[in-house]
Amino acid sequence: MRLGRARVEIDGHLAVTPEGARHMSGYLRKQGALFVTTDFVIPRSPRKVHTVAVTALNETDNPAGSGFGFAVNAIVCVPA
Repeated sequence: MRLGRARVEIDGHLAVTPEGARHMSGYLRKQGALFVTTDFVIPRSPRKVHTVAVTALNETDNPAGSGFGFAVNAIVCVPA
């Protein structure tokens, strides 16, 4: 499986992981799982509803340089 990268936005801002802002990558070296799990931080705000957008990018972390595309298995929002 040669999966590409995606830009994830929450409320119109690039999603941030505990490690910082980055694009999601669906590529796993020596693919041992069919999906990658990542936690994103929901921005602090008085809003009760948040909008999440996932945009597949025409790029990949695969050294072969092929296989673009991205799929979302599930999005789960958990209050802090």
